[in-house]
Amino acid sequence: AGCLGLMQISPALAAQELDVPETVLLPTVNLRVGIAYLKLQYDRFPEIPMHHNRIMFALAAYNCGRAYVNMALRLARREEQKTVRQEGKWQGWSFSSVYLGDPRCMVRGKRPDARQVLDYVEFIMRRWGEYLQAL
Repeated sequence: AGCLGLMQISPALAAQELDVPETVLLPTVNLRVGIAYLKLQYDRFPEIPMHHNRIMFALAAYNCGRAYVNMALRLARREEQKTVRQEGKWQGWSFSSVYLGDPRCMVRGKRPDARQVLDYVEFIMRRWGEYLQAL
């Protein structure tokens, strides 16, 4: 998809959303931009109160785009309103992430590669857990 460097940053995204020059391939710039973009995704989910869940939604948005994650959250919230008695389940990753694979999870006629996104989030969270245990 044209993404570059360790953080797999799109030069267009870096220039457009983060006002970063096209030097995104420089390791220090690439890391700074990737971290800033992940923080931006995290900040865009204020409706997710639990930090752990919010991190996972932010990682998914980093990987596939916020529009797909927003659509999955919208679908989960609608489903919760129809079937679940406990409010707020849609704010949890385990409840809402499955909607990334729902056929209705479409943005501009395209669907996310749900399996790849879920595997990515699981991989990052597992590695983070291993890192914390090693401390």
